Amino acid sequence: MYIKTAYKLLTGRSESFVEAKKEELYLEGILNNVIKNYNESKSKFLYKIKCDKNSTFIGYSYQIQQILHQLIDNANCFNKNSKNKEVVITVELLPHTIAANTERILQFTVHDNGQGIPKETLQQINNDFRDISQNSEALGLSLTFVKLMLQEIRGKITMKSEENKYTEAICDIPVSLANC
Repeated sequence: MYIKTAYKLLTGRSESFVEAKKEELYLEGILNNVIKNYNESKSKFLYKIKCDKNSTFIGYSYQIQQILHQLIDNANCFNKNSKNKEVVITVELLPHTIAANTERILQFTVHDNGQGIPKETLQQINNDFRDISQNSEALGLSLTFVKLMLQEIRGKITMKSEENKYTEAICDIPVSLANC
């Protein structure tokens, strides 16, 4: 009930989101800003950057930070493994799938060692990510927010999970290299 109401509010008021504005991004700075909010938690945060961490990109800094914040918050909140809570954030710069396109894909993966998601629920979540107009309670409020933010910046998300082992959110976000 609350999720449906929140979803309607979010989708009906998409103009109230911060305007998607491309600007210069500093990869390491974005990760540090997001992770510093969790220093008090009992989670161990690791991040792996598989591209030059000093690279600058042209993209949607605010939206990327909000997406990462929500995904890390989910990984932290739904991880019942209190003794060895671990969240790993991996960042890779991938080529765009269209050869003529000058954009690249910045891929963020947020992986936790928590309780995982049952197969049926996972399948429903991934289906709902593909159909942006779908109103599903499987996504929950924070994943609905992530889905809408990604739609706004032409990104996409896929979830992988194994119950009682891990959950992994993979976000692909188009960016341009700053020095191109």
